[in-house]
Amino acid sequence: MRLYISLILFIVSFTLKAQKDTTSVTLDESLNDSTVTIGKVFIVGNKKTKDIIILREMQLQPGKTIEVAQLKDLLTRDRNNIFNTSLFVTVELRIIPASQGEIDILVQLKERWYTFPTIVFELADRNFSEWWINQGKSLERVNYGVRLYQYNLRGMDETLNLGLQFGYTREFLVSYNIPYINKGLKTGLETVVFFNDNRNIPFATQNNRQQFLDSEFKIKREFRISETLRIRESIQNTHSFRLAYQNIKIDDTVALENPDYFLNGDTEKQFLTMSYQFTRDLRDVTAYPLRGFLLGGSVTQFGTGILSGAFQTALQAEYAKYLDLGKGYYFSNRISGKASFPPKQPYFVFRGLGYSKEIIRGFELNVIDGQHFILNKSTFKKELFTNLFKLGKWMPIEQFRTVPVALYVKSYFDIGYVDNRIDYGPDNDLVNQINFGYGMGFDLVTYYDFVMRFEYSFNSVGQSRFFFNIKTAL
Repeated sequence: MRLYISLILFIVSFTLKAQKDTTSVTLDESLNDSTVTIGKVFIVGNKKTKDIIILREMQLQPGKTIEVAQLKDLLTRDRNNIFNTSLFVTVELRIIPASQGEIDILVQLKERWYTFPTIVFELADRNFSEWWINQGKSLERVNYGVRLYQYNLRGMDETLNLGLQFGYTREFLVSYNIPYINKGLKTGLETVVFFNDNRNIPFATQNNRQQFLDSEFKIKREFRISETLRIRESIQNTHSFRLAYQNIKIDDTVALENPDYFLNGDTEKQFLTMSYQFTRDLRDVTAYPLRGFLLGGSVTQFGTGILSGAFQTALQAEYAKYLDLGKGYYFSNRISGKASFPPKQPYFVFRGLGYSKEIIRGFELNVIDGQHFILNKSTFKKELFTNLFKLGKWMPIEQFRTVPVALYVKSYFDIGYVDNRIDYGPDNDLVNQINFGYGMGFDLVTYYDFVMRFEYSFNSVGQSRFFFNIKTAL
């Protein structure tokens, strides 16, 4: 999990002045025709972003004839599509009557701040609770450095990321994402060059927790370069093809402690990775969805026979549904799964539950390793309040003067199963059994996709604890 000390964290603490949420759509109720034709689309407020990037997200295009009964839904969908580019703080769509049977569309925008020279202060562990409890709040397990995020480069939604990091993990990163390289704005490329080294790494799993090997010297070094081709078939459907080269070296000590880290006591792994991913995304707001659904799947081949033999084939899938129950109540359900082969795999890619978002709430301190898993997560929540707040003119950067804030109270229930086909030791007793967790908490959602989660969870092995997590797009 990552914590960033940046301008975003400081602004929220100042006095705020509330104003009505204008990130919305407005429909002229005086329309009497059964169908209307779109005349012109007027876009205002995009000081940097090119019109073509905004129009790419819209179904309401000039010259298109639509039924008036569908107009509000299309306006809402276009608003959400534009907002999900993460280029704007607010998005408002309005209808302007033009002539008999014809309307114009007004798109009013307020752009985000796109340049983030950020001081990095991040925890190296899987999540906050892993660092706070399992690792004893050790400041030695903190990464620090600088990172530059330049979003919306040239006004074409391109992203440049430069990183220089020290501390627990020394890391150098350069990535450049060009979402559109063709005239049809459907094909993009992302290039990533990455290097890091560590003197403390997880080398095995015991008692359902990662075990770390510490050294005065660097015991793991990794270099990776990757190229990802993305084809946006439509606004909702995306295909991604990725090819990566990786070279990972470990110290002899790691191989002695766990010969299966790379298998056979090897100390170096040089390989190619190939993957394909499909995503169909109809969520309203991707950073914190309340309505819609997400469908995704991927197949990844680690090792291709070139440079090294194949050592893992992984298939993953997910489906998430988000329901607006009315009166500020919402329900979501997400099911995900993974199948990987062969049974015997190197430890460094042997992953089940407990990593990233594939976690049973209540088991944040644990990892459950295995070839296959299935996970279901359900959340019922109530919106306590949501609003936009207006900072005063004392804030010199206009893009930071508008602060959306929302607070939700929630209850949840997660259940999962990890299938492990090898002898993994009696201490790792969470494999090959059903595990579940449940609890209540609050979600605080603010701008730049910043979400804070406060949760008190119980799990199926009789444990209970308070957990705190942060999600940010930075």
